[in-house]
Amino acid sequence: MLLTAGALLGHVLLTVGSLLAAPLLLNQWGIVWPVTRFAADELWLLALVAVAGPITALWPAWRASQRALADGLIPRL
Repeated sequence: MLLTAGALLGHVLLTVGSLLAAPLLLNQWGIVWPVTRFAADELWLLALVAVAGPITALWPAWRASQRALADGLIPRL
C-alpha cells in the first residue's frame, strides 16, 4: 500500500511540476513541455511494481520471524 501511494504521489508531483514549469519553459527558452497521462505500458509496469514490491518483502519478513522464534522469542498476542 505504501509503495502504491508513493508511486501515485510521484505521478501527481510530476504532473503538477510539469504544469507549473511548462509556461516558463515555453516563454523563456521556447521548449514545449507536454503534460501527458500514463500510457498503457506504463500502467502495466506500475501495477507490476505494486504487486512485486510486497511479494519481495515477504521473504525477509518471514526469515526475520523464523530467526526470532529460533532465538527463543515468543510472540505475544
